[in-house]
Amino acid sequence: MSFAEQLASLEAIPGQVQALFSALTMTENRIKALEKRSGTTPNISEISQAVAAFQSLGIIVPKGRTVNVKDRQGKQLYSFKYATYDTICERIQPMLGEQGLAFSHTMQPAPDGSFVAMVRTTLMHQSGQQLHIDIPVDLQAYYEGKPQGRMVGIQDMGSSITYAKRYGLSALLGIAVDDDDDGNTASGNVPEIQDKKTEPVTSEQATTLTALASVIEDKEPGFTNKYLTHLRIGSFEELAAVRFEPVHEAMSKRAAKGDETTEGDSE
Repeated sequence: MSFAEQLASLEAIPGQVQALFSALTMTENRIKALEKRSGTTPNISEISQAVAAFQSLGIIVPKGRTVNVKDRQGKQLYSFKYATYDTICERIQPMLGEQGLAFSHTMQPAPDGSFVAMVRTTLMHQSGQQLHIDIPVDLQAYYEGKPQGRMVGIQDMGSSITYAKRYGLSALLGIAVDDDDDGNTASGNVPEIQDKKTEPVTSEQATTLTALASVIEDKEPGFTNKYLTHLRIGSFEELAAVRFEPVHEAMSKRAAKGDETTEGDSE
C-alpha cells in the first residue's frame, strides 16, 4: 500500500468511529424506549430487596370465600377457598408501605385490536424501580351480537378484571391467595361460589388469645393495643374465625421466644 493510500485509510477512521458511535447511541435509545414502554426498570436491585423483606414477614392472606366445583352434570367434585381482592389489599398494603412499596393496575389494549385486553399490575418502589406483569382478559363474550358493539355483562367483565388484578398482584409478590384446584376448573368443571359471612372466633378461642397477649404484655408493655390495631379489631372477640389459626400460631411463637417477630404479620 502506498503512503497516500495509508494516509487516506487513517483519515477515514474518525468517520468510521463516528458512525459506530451513532449506531451505538441509536441502539441505546431504542433499548431505553423499550424499557420505558415495558414498565419494568433495568435495575431492580432495590425493589428486589424490598420484596424479599416483604416476603420474609410470612404473610398469610385469609381465604374467606369458598368455591364448590361441579362437573358438567352438576355432580359435586370438591371445594376450594380463595382470598378476595379487597381482603388481599387490606392485608398487604400496610406491610408493603413499610418496605417502600406500592402497586397500581391499568388496562392496556391489545396491540392487534382484538377483544383481548391486558390488565397490567405494576409494583413500584420508592427508589423509582418497578416490576410489572400483564394478565390477559378476553372481552369478546361481552360484545357478542350487540349493536354498535354495546357492552353487556358489565358485572361479568368486572369480575374478570378483578380476577386478573388478584392474580397479577399475587404473582408479583409471591403470596398464596387460593387453594390449588389441580386444573379442574380449566378442564370444564363448573365452579359455584359461596360467599359466606365471616364468623367470629368462639369465646374459648378469644380467651386463649387474650391469655397469650397477657404473657407477651409482661415482656412488651403495650403489645395488646398495638397488635389489635395491627389486626384492625377492637378486641380478640372480634377476630374472624378464619384468622384464628395464623394469629394463634404467631402469638404462641412470640410468647415463647419473646422476640420482635409478631406474626400477625404472618397471618
